[in-house]
Amino acid sequence: MAMAGGPLMGQMRLHLDRESLTRQQIKPGTARRILPYALHYRWSMGFMLLTTATSAVITAANPLILKTIIDQGILGRRLPVVVGLCLLLAGLALVDALAMYLQVLFSGRIGQGLIYDLRTKVFRHVQQQPIALST
Repeated sequence: MAMAGGPLMGQMRLHLDRESLTRQQIKPGTARRILPYALHYRWSMGFMLLTTATSAVITAANPLILKTIIDQGILGRRLPVVVGLCLLLAGLALVDALAMYLQVLFSGRIGQGLIYDLRTKVFRHVQQQPIALST
């Protein structure tokens, strides 16, 4: 038995949802309201940006190192070049793994911290409301 609309309808709905999302505008004043929360995490965001940049540089360097291994090491029949650059690639892979771990760690810390801050502010606001409001 076929589903009503089938898989094509689901794809069309998904496409329409994406279009409506990309047309949304940020309301004026939103950045001004968000900035104080973001400033609280500026060091974490800076460190996350640094680890992201480190990971990007390593990703860009890998093909260049591989090219050097092939051109100068393998084709030039220079074993020390091959061994040295392979060790460099292994070291860069470890540094990249650490950078990605720190990215996830700080991203989670920032996201969860922002959620905690907002929930705490809402709870404080609700606690300050008169009891008669809840009845």
